[in-house]
Amino acid sequence: MNIAVVIPIHKREELARRVIGYYESLDVRGLRLFVVPVLSDLECDLWNELNPPKAFSLNEPLAAKFNKGIDACRMLDIEGVMIVGSDDLIAPWVFEGVAKKRPFYQEVRGVHFFNSKTGQLVFDHQFKCGAGKYFSRDFLDKSNWNPYDECKDKNVDSGPDQYLASGRTEIKQASMYKPACIDIKTDENMWDWEWVKRLPGIEGVESPSEVFAHMDDELVERWSGL
Repeated sequence: MNIAVVIPIHKREELARRVIGYYESLDVRGLRLFVVPVLSDLECDLWNELNPPKAFSLNEPLAAKFNKGIDACRMLDIEGVMIVGSDDLIAPWVFEGVAKKRPFYQEVRGVHFFNSKTGQLVFDHQFKCGAGKYFSRDFLDKSNWNPYDECKDKNVDSGPDQYLASGRTEIKQASMYKPACIDIKTDENMWDWEWVKRLPGIEGVESPSEVFAHMDDELVERWSGL
């Protein structure tokens, strides 16, 4: 099964390189990933480093950038598209669910947030994650490969909801030590660490390395100091 992973990127090139590398090296049985970065700067070093497939889009509104990346995948030999952020690591078991069940639509519940400066890791079990959304080709055809409301720059997730009644939805629920998505927080984020701390369901994680072991052999060190 072939799917595309669309990664909208704005600045933070070093973090983006590491995230792209994570998905390019991801080995999931029965699944081949096409990584499709979407950049807003044609003159940045990262744009020149990347080989196709890749796409360009203005950075705002964010929903339009998501749609631009998804539409760029239309001619690829794929069965669906997953959207992730340039600071999001989606766990292999989430991709395994796509390969096994081939859902019409799949999303993640429960997110870990990692502070790359302090090494602190927290978890919100009820958080509905924007990253990790998987759209099948059937879903995308119904939405004309533009599932997001292009006018929105924040809180864009309501766009795809209008198509959910057309097929089966899978929910992948994370737990404290079974991560589905790790969101890497740096000094520059749309939603910063102070925002994370105000989330009502936040819990501290005593052993970050045990969580990262599900995602990356280099554990916490690879994602610190960004």
